[in-house]
Amino acid sequence: MRYLRNKLFLYLFAWITIGLSSCGGKSEKAVSSTIPLLEVQGETTLDELLEIVDCTPLELSEKSLMGNIHKMNIYQKKYYILDRVQTRKVHVFHFDGSYSHSIGSTGGGPGEYSAIKDFTIDEENERIAILSLPATVYMYDLSGNFLFSKKIGEILFNNICSTPEGFVCSTNHNTLIKEEDAFLLFFFDKNVDLKEKRIPSQSAKVSFPPFVTNPLISTPKGLVFFDHFTSTFYHCPHNSPQEMQPFHFELDAPIPPEAYADPMLFFNSQQNSSFFLESYVVDNTLWAFLVKRGRLTFLLFNMDTGEKVFKDHKDFNLEILDYEEGYLYSSLNPSFILDNGNGHYPLNKSARYPIEEEGNRVIVRYRIK
Repeated sequence: MRYLRNKLFLYLFAWITIGLSSCGGKSEKAVSSTIPLLEVQGETTLDELLEIVDCTPLELSEKSLMGNIHKMNIYQKKYYILDRVQTRKVHVFHFDGSYSHSIGSTGGGPGEYSAIKDFTIDEENERIAILSLPATVYMYDLSGNFLFSKKIGEILFNNICSTPEGFVCSTNHNTLIKEEDAFLLFFFDKNVDLKEKRIPSQSAKVSFPPFVTNPLISTPKGLVFFDHFTSTFYHCPHNSPQEMQPFHFELDAPIPPEAYADPMLFFNSQQNSSFFLESYVVDNTLWAFLVKRGRLTFLLFNMDTGEKVFKDHKDFNLEILDYEEGYLYSSLNPSFILDNGNGHYPLNKSARYPIEEEGNRVIVRYRIK
């Protein structure tokens, strides 16, 4: 559970330094499905779920040096990687790990921003949209050339996602907003003009950003949004964009709403509470890791059939960064791989760089068993 404690500490640190707060004006709408997650059935490990295919060390140079990988999208055989804290830009690497270029930068000039929250790839127009503070979208081409910027509101958006129809931004309950803006999802067209707002936000104050790495993603079948604070998962099919199907997960000891407004209360109560830590959707199946009263658990939930697998997880929590052509992608610290033996993590045959103790994080590719 060392990884879990470290991650929770980072959220506490982020709350103290950034001081996020929220207050919505409407209650959550009723959900169509409730899935109980009260008792686990057996246990599992990553080796039982996934086969390690290979790993790709990323080039380490003055230009490519990064901190953590906060998000990754794969497009046209390249890794687009967000480093939100250290370099505050999107780094682009080839599949062999060699560095290509970066997109965006901090500053006060054209195409420069004060802070980066998220990014998305607009595949229909081959553009990169960077979401920055305060509620501004910066648009670049795939080579990193700045196109334009546009302010999209007066509230704090945490995430952005591209869909065939446009863009979607989420608030995640963590901003002070007027009642008319008390919604979780904001839909924009391809010109980044607001079209509509969906899913009323909670009236409770929430100080934490979402725990899950990718709460808002676009899959081949539709838009996916995971509201960590209410343990509710929403699916909006691309072929029926007006439909928003929610699935609510019933936990045995959910975090009390007041704890999300008080970090010390949260950390004092989290050992006896249950909450989602990570989630991702693969072929209409939700993969998720949860904390259940101090224990790490694993969930598989099929949206189409309602079938679920809920087990104790006797391994570390895997951050799923992307799913492409039948493979899951994650990243690991190189020291972790070296400590656990290189033989367990074979190098990609086309990898150009070795695994080094002080190197960038390593991209790991998995196949589902």
